Amino acid sequence: MQDGAPYFYRRNAIEYLEMVACAQTQREYERNVPIADVPGELLDQFVYSPELGNWRDAFAEEELRDLAEYHRKLMVAAKAFNGRTPGPGVEDILVMPEWIEVMKEAQGILDRWLTR
Repeated sequence: MQDGAPYFYRRNAIEYLEMVACAQTQREYERNVPIADVPGELLDQFVYSPELGNWRDAFAEEELRDLAEYHRKLMVAAKAFNGRTPGPGVEDILVMPEWIEVMKEAQGILDRWLTR
């Protein structure tokens, strides 16, 4: 088993992407933690934005490109979430084309990363 920061960052990214890729997991999270703003948390928990570099050594170059593309799509979804009052719940975002694209991107990344 690996340990240290690179392993932590990589494992954290995979767990996050697994949640985003699965509608049922998002629904369960919202049901189990009713006070949580699950859509907001799914946006805020992605800490691998291109501007922050302390985690970059945990990923190969093509994985960094995957994360950058995911971040781009996540920001498009964030704009679509913005301004909705009250804020959208999980069922609301699961039908938004922008969030569907984010979910597909997350699954694609998992398919690539976990089959190596």
